[in-house]
Amino acid sequence: MLREEYWSATAAPGKGSAWSIPCAGRCARGALAIGLAAVLATGCAVPKSLQTPFEVGQYEEQLERQRAGLEIDQAAVDHLPEMTGAEYERLGDQYYSQGKDALAFVKYDRAVEVEPERLDARYKAAMIMLKQRSMVDARARMEALIAEYPDYPMGHQGLGLLLLRERKHDQALAEFERALAIEPRLWKSHESIGVIHDAAGRRDEALRAYEKALALAPDQPSLLNNLGVSLFLSGDYERATRVLERACTVSADVAPRTYNNLGRTYAKQGRYIEALEAFRQGGTPASAYNNLGMIYVEEGRTRDALACFREAVAASPTHYPKATANLASAERALRNAGQPVGAGSGERCP
Repeated sequence: MLREEYWSATAAPGKGSAWSIPCAGRCARGALAIGLAAVLATGCAVPKSLQTPFEVGQYEEQLERQRAGLEIDQAAVDHLPEMTGAEYERLGDQYYSQGKDALAFVKYDRAVEVEPERLDARYKAAMIMLKQRSMVDARARMEALIAEYPDYPMGHQGLGLLLLRERKHDQALAEFERALAIEPRLWKSHESIGVIHDAAGRRDEALRAYEKALALAPDQPSLLNNLGVSLFLSGDYERATRVLERACTVSADVAPRTYNNLGRTYAKQGRYIEALEAFRQGGTPASAYNNLGMIYVEEGRTRDALACFREAVAASPTHYPKATANLASAERALRNAGQPVGAGSGERCP
């Protein structure tokens, strides 16, 4: 079974990252604010990726002039008021929601430069680093945030998420508990405590943690996925099905793992046609047949698995080596058992 990632909301690159933003927070405001490809006072050129789209509002008129090919009123640009920390942070949120992590990171850092006590912006920048697996930098930012503001709950939650990523479960649990002692409404901390209990096989404690999270965030796809997995592992397949079906409907952007978990749950109840369709939703026809074939192998139905692996190879004969390998293994198992392996020997796949 597959769980969601251990964070949700904001997160960026690490050591030796492929992306870096020249001038981040250092270049002069004027030309950067309207996205002009010019050399600024610091000598930094505005990166092409930052030229459009860019800040709107008080800069909109100049952007419109730029798009229309009209001359920019540099004097007017020079006298535009500086954006506030809150505006930079909102811009970062907008970029992050569009999947533009690098631009979001720059805006969060700029928000903190303008207003050093914008703690949420600091947290979001650190989470971008965690998302991009820059563990050293993410840890340094989280620990600095906690050292300066020990009563800021998101700092403890962020460090807990990093420790959970490193599988340091006892330390992570302590950080989540610290976060909840300060702010009991952090659904992500409750969910993460559930993940830790599940990993240790403490199903009842895990379910209690997920239920607390669900009361605070009833429509979070990652939470519903993890609760569904926990119910599956507990053997409550009917409730797991209901929860995972809901996880597949609360968002237009469903993680493939959620569909795959739903497929496994259907299969446990003998609902193989529905399982195959769920696997298709989470991948491709080839991967769907391969997944169902693996379930048949687990159930000792080697001949039916053989049929599914053949369907997978037929759906993607040159680009799905996993199904080809599984087909060979199933044929070998039948030969070793003295059974025929030719097509039409009694095998079936939905």
